Amino acid sequence: MIASPIKLWAGAFYLANKIFFSRAERSQNQEKKRINKILSWTVYLIGLPAWVYILYTGNDIIAAFVEMAGAFSMATGLILAIKRKGRPPKWFYWIALVITSIGIGLSFYKLRGLSSYTQILELGLALGFLIGTFLLGVKDNFKGYLWFILMNGCCAALMLARTNPILFAQQLASIFFVLDAYRIRKRR
Repeated sequence: MIASPIKLWAGAFYLANKIFFSRAERSQNQEKKRINKILSWTVYLIGLPAWVYILYTGNDIIAAFVEMAGAFSMATGLILAIKRKGRPPKWFYWIALVITSIGIGLSFYKLRGLSSYTQILELGLALGFLIGTFLLGVKDNFKGYLWFILMNGCCAALMLARTNPILFAQQLASIFFVLDAYRIRKRR
């Protein structure tokens, strides 16, 4: 089975995002850490349109809106890394919460409530994203990586349910790099 170019685009750039985050955590040099974070946020934003398309056309509305919310947080992180100062403002998290809530509402409206196990996976994905982003971005707490594992695990199960083996494998590989970042950061 040959994967479509859009799936390869989505999978490659999101896996690169996790690899660069892992490299940033491993880096002892502050400038290398900053460059890896810039690369991580950049590749996420490049892969974002493909993911939103795949999720929305697959009727995974909650997950599509979570990805759209992620665009705002990643762009904020990118700007701060380029400027070499600061942390994301707390209000960016609230915007992500609102965008994700809109996605949940639309999904429940379109599917007439909580009507499928894939919606439960999407809710797990949303929960992992929101708590992980809050802990890592707002609180600078390494335990946010554990919530990202929930997010990637739910997305892996969702991709398996949607028979997207390339994206399933990419999500599993992402878990490895998120675990690596967690382990390195915990040691510090």
